[in-house]
Amino acid sequence: MKRPNNHHILLTRLTKFELPVVAIMKLDRLQPNLSVIVVALLACLVAGCQSESISDIEDLQMLSVLSRGDDLTRTMQYVQSLERYDAAEFRNKVNSGMNRWINNLEDKTPLDGWQESNLIATLPPALQDTAVIRSLPSVSFTGNDASFIQQAFWLRELAARIDRDSQIWSFQYPFQQALKQLNEDQRIALAENDDLLTETVKILHDDLSDADAGAAGEDSAAEQLASAMKYFEWVVRNVQPIETPPWLEGDELVSAALVNDATADSWPPAVGAPGPGYQRFPWQALTYGKGDMLDRAEIFVMLCQQRGLPAYILAFGSAGEDSSNQRQYREWLPAVLIDGKLFLFDTQLGIPIPGEKPGTVATLSQVVANPQLLRNLDLSIDESVDASNYRVEQAEIENGLFDRLVALVAAPPESLSKRMRAMESSLTGDSRLQLTVDSGQLAQAVKSHPHVTDARLWHVPYSTHEYREQLAQGMITAQFDADVFDKVSWVATEESYVDNFVAFRGAKNLYLRGIFETDRTVAQNNCIYQFFNFMYSDEDIAIIEKDVMLQASLGIYRPANQPFNDWNRSLLIMKGQMHLIRADAAFFLALCHYENGYPSTAIKWLEQLPIYDDQGRWTVYSDYHSARAYEAIHQFETAAAFYADDQSPGRHGSLIRKRWAESLASIGDTSRP
Repeated sequence: MKRPNNHHILLTRLTKFELPVVAIMKLDRLQPNLSVIVVALLACLVAGCQSESISDIEDLQMLSVLSRGDDLTRTMQYVQSLERYDAAEFRNKVNSGMNRWINNLEDKTPLDGWQESNLIATLPPALQDTAVIRSLPSVSFTGNDASFIQQAFWLRELAARIDRDSQIWSFQYPFQQALKQLNEDQRIALAENDDLLTETVKILHDDLSDADAGAAGEDSAAEQLASAMKYFEWVVRNVQPIETPPWLEGDELVSAALVNDATADSWPPAVGAPGPGYQRFPWQALTYGKGDMLDRAEIFVMLCQQRGLPAYILAFGSAGEDSSNQRQYREWLPAVLIDGKLFLFDTQLGIPIPGEKPGTVATLSQVVANPQLLRNLDLSIDESVDASNYRVEQAEIENGLFDRLVALVAAPPESLSKRMRAMESSLTGDSRLQLTVDSGQLAQAVKSHPHVTDARLWHVPYSTHEYREQLAQGMITAQFDADVFDKVSWVATEESYVDNFVAFRGAKNLYLRGIFETDRTVAQNNCIYQFFNFMYSDEDIAIIEKDVMLQASLGIYRPANQPFNDWNRSLLIMKGQMHLIRADAAFFLALCHYENGYPSTAIKWLEQLPIYDDQGRWTVYSDYHSARAYEAIHQFETAAAFYADDQSPGRHGSLIRKRWAESLASIGDTSRP
């Protein structure tokens, strides 16, 4: 397949808190006139956005006159809808609907009793007096609120679906380790169990105090750990790892900032400098399917919170002499508090920290008592020519690193706001959502752990607001500042093409809700069908100018008064988007089949991925996912070979998984499922 000889011009709407937007990649053939094209397209875009927003608001105002008492119900129906949605339209409708509801409350009880979290005072000083903190007592829904509500809905649906999944194939290594401890009769009894993972956890983690049963109405510790393991597995498979950027300081910070007045002492997110964890909201990492180790950690922790599992980000506090660290800590990994123990899950490696017994998940106390558990994660020269150690070095441990452990509470500002508390308390039935976090209770629960010195509010969810606001401003500045243009150009091929492609966002909505198949009467209303239809051929892309039906399917219509040259430019933009979208669709189609219980079919689609991903944007992850699929069908030697070939940012973790696959290679097909 011929590779396109130009980059792609991609635009999306500009909003204050959610950028989700602009970015124009350089066109090789149009480079001399690039600045003219940028200005013209932005002018058309802004005019179009303003017109659409006014129309939406007028429509909503008219509807509110007809049905003021039903705003909350109708808004939640819209959030839970399976229909396609434009990003700006979605925000306008949800925020407007919620504002009408809260402004017309006759019973003010949902607004009573709110207090600001005491943990706000534990945020880094640079975040103490920001717009997002000042908005906590506000009852006005705005900015990212609509996306936060949908994010809560996605997380609720994901947690419920993941909990219902009884498949064991994603946990072959611990399962096979458990089988080794059983005789033949016990194996037969285990195979008849409906929850193989929980039984596996009970066998391997025999030190859990309530391994046999939980209190009345509560899950046992084994069930809780099994749930945490399943949430973690979903995250590492569905949020592809990207390199975690460093926390910038000094001259590097000034050079990377999007604003001219940045100094060496600036708070990086507030000046638009990229950094670890705060470049994306969780809903964005879920939508785009990629994230750094802290993006993945945040989503994992939020899934645990949906289940009522206390989960944290563990960090190493700064040493007394290190006053330059504005965060006052360095994030390590997420941990889940179960049975008084903090179980460790590493979102950079994509694996739980292995315990002392094969197949177990290590606890913090075990690692502190036996640091060799971390040294077991070092890579030898035989495993990788660029042999590397696990990122927590032995010298650091010997210098008292574990004496400075801090538990960070992941509570986004929206979850601590008065408006979300009022909304959560008013939702009933299928509309009920967990929108708030009891940060004080979470902090209190972990402070008694013997190796945790303090509990604080995690800065990342607050820094994300700061960063996205600066990024949105940077998109405007990029029109006339070449340096800023270069710094924000990544948005084009990472975000804005999805934001613009309404139909694809609808398919990702179906994917996150686990709607892989439906009955024949609505066969198209599932993500497998929709992703398949996005896998455009080169011919489809080439003839878009002439194919009116294809244009209509993409939502492209030429206004009667639009100049012909502007129309051609919009088609050129769409061609670029189609190249990117078809690659995304092919990759997520493979993931769909794995999630839906067909790893062999996933392998076939991964083999076809290079045909559609002509820029290799997703192909870099295909070795890892092929390995996971082969492991699921007990072809362990093949899985080990694919793990060895993984060149993605998750390679270190894949080489650990390679060890596991090699240890299982002799089992073959004799120990299913």
